Amino acid sequence: MYMTNNIIRKISVIAMALGVLLFYSGSLMAYIDPGTGSYIFQVIVTVAAGAIFGIKVFWKNIVKFFSDKFGKTKNR
Repeated sequence: MYMTNNIIRKISVIAMALGVLLFYSGSLMAYIDPGTGSYIFQVIVTVAAGAIFGIKVFWKNIVKFFSDKFGKTKNR
């Protein structure tokens, strides 16, 4: 239990630090290349395709997990 809390604490500290670095940048004089938009689009499409494929592959396990958690129990 202690390791889980410790890992969660470390991940949250790293996420907060990255959030501060990314979203509190002040004014920047930076150029975004036109190819960057197509790269971001490719990343979004790839993540969506991976998520759809993962759901497709593990659909029976997902349904079984939620039916065990929230399904109606039969008293026999």
